[in-house]
Amino acid sequence: MGWAATTNYTYHAAVLPGRMAELGFGPVEEGLLSTAFFVTLGVACVPAGLWCDRRGPTGVGTAGLLMVFASNLLLGAVRGLPDLVLVKVLGGLGCALAFVAGMRYAALVVEPARVPRALGFYGGFVQLGGGTSLYLVPLLASRLGWRPAFVISSGLVALSTMAWWALAPAIRPAASAAPLTEAMQSRRVWTLGLVHAATFGLAVLTGIWITTFLVHEFDLTLVHAGAAGSAILALGVLSRPLGGLVVDRGWLGAAAVMRLTVLAGAIGLLVLAWPGRPLAVAALAIGTLGVALNAPYAAVMQTTAGALPRASGAAVGLVSGIGVVSIAAGAPAVGALLAATGGFALPLALLAAYSLAVLWTLSTL
Repeated sequence: MGWAATTNYTYHAAVLPGRMAELGFGPVEEGLLSTAFFVTLGVACVPAGLWCDRRGPTGVGTAGLLMVFASNLLLGAVRGLPDLVLVKVLGGLGCALAFVAGMRYAALVVEPARVPRALGFYGGFVQLGGGTSLYLVPLLASRLGWRPAFVISSGLVALSTMAWWALAPAIRPAASAAPLTEAMQSRRVWTLGLVHAATFGLAVLTGIWITTFLVHEFDLTLVHAGAAGSAILALGVLSRPLGGLVVDRGWLGAAAVMRLTVLAGAIGLLVLAWPGRPLAVAALAIGTLGVALNAPYAAVMQTTAGALPRASGAAVGLVSGIGVVSIAAGAPAVGALLAATGGFALPLALLAAYSLAVLWTLSTL
């Protein structure tokens, strides 16, 4: 479920040149497609959580996976930019439904003591979905062309959807789901949303820019920079389950995991912002970010669900939406600061300052 839901996070990135050349648009329009996808995803997380509370996560997840499948399949038949925008909006809506439903399902299908471990494994497969598509789609496109690549990859999503439909037992909705306003009025939920933006959000945001950073700062080739930069997202496949295991075993509480990882993330960003830092030091900071920004996923989501027991889905959806919207807002902001200053020192320092501010707000949890 987690793998299939998030394959469309990154699957379009490696086929941009061929697609732009064939359809006749440029990088600005391509950037708008990502905006359409992530804004839709962020906004739709909130109703996705509400529907999970009222209808149960199994059916919501099935609907989301069907939309993801349709979005992937239709990408092989688009004729221009308007088609692409509609397809990306459909994909963002489906990803939101499936992504949030998977989180709620993982938390409800196991006994309460095992929830952090279940969320950690789910989060690891979510990262794996984005990573798999970065390699699978370019591989297929290099042999068959970008349109057949999307069609064939959608078949894997279809198989996952059928497996989910056949194997996932139905989970009953909450007996008395609270309204969305209860989640919206909770200071604790908003604080957790900021934490999610400072961990998951910054993991994706730095992952977007880290290849450019390495090329700009150290004159690495694009291939070497991409391989090194991918560690920020790839390490999440391991660190998310490990972070859940730490809480599951009682080695650290959820709040302690969040504080330590947000602090480590701030330090890693400050090291990258430090002018003249050696490549080895930057590589160590990138590895630190890959672990720190992914490890608290289970702790954040478990704490969010427990903060409002009668509106767990709404709370999880709101927190997820805050994290995704932070990516949509942060990516162009980093680009604007880079263009204005000619370097990464200021944007990375500001991201570190944000992390430290979130660390201070964690004292209220």
